[in-house]
Amino acid sequence: MAAKKIKKNLTPNAGDDAINADREKMDRAAANAKSGNINDALSKFDMNDHILSLLENEPFFAAISRHVEKNANLSIPTAGVRITSEGHYEMIYNPYFFAEFDQKIRLGVLKHEFYHLILEHVTARLPEADDGSGKKKMNRMWNVATDLSINTHIPNEIPAIGCIPGVGMFADMPPNMRSEEHTSELQSRVDISYAVFCLKKK
Repeated sequence: MAAKKIKKNLTPNAGDDAINADREKMDRAAANAKSGNINDALSKFDMNDHILSLLENEPFFAAISRHVEKNANLSIPTAGVRITSEGHYEMIYNPYFFAEFDQKIRLGVLKHEFYHLILEHVTARLPEADDGSGKKKMNRMWNVATDLSINTHIPNEIPAIGCIPGVGMFADMPPNMRSEEHTSELQSRVDISYAVFCLKKK
């Protein structure tokens, strides 16, 4: 399926206050996930109850959503997509994380995850594993590189601590690069730290 033209906004507002506020939300969600349980989490936010309102003005992403199973999981800090052993698309998400943010950010995270599927980041374009097996496998650098390639198009629609070209520790990275190009850039950097908010895939 061909993606619609992506609206570009390359002037994200990611000041220190916004970053700190989002970090507090992430920390609170992590603490709740550690002490809570799935039933309590779903009482705070159930994706299946919100999906229609989130995507009512996004017909393209709504069409994608119909082919993606959505399951709550407290072991993941934010959200992620993967292919199940049965060959189905699955999005796993932490309800406590989504409960901390407003509808705009929730929609942005959904779009972010669906772009990973659209752009084949977790399927055909996965890099080969480092063990020489020839198998394709997700790794941290590819995770960050694919997040950068997506977030350049939706910088104001995700949490301020997201991986965004031109912002924060990625200030010297140009926008509108392919994931493979971002991977090459990351490999050339020795100061890179992955203790940042980049949506995790399993």
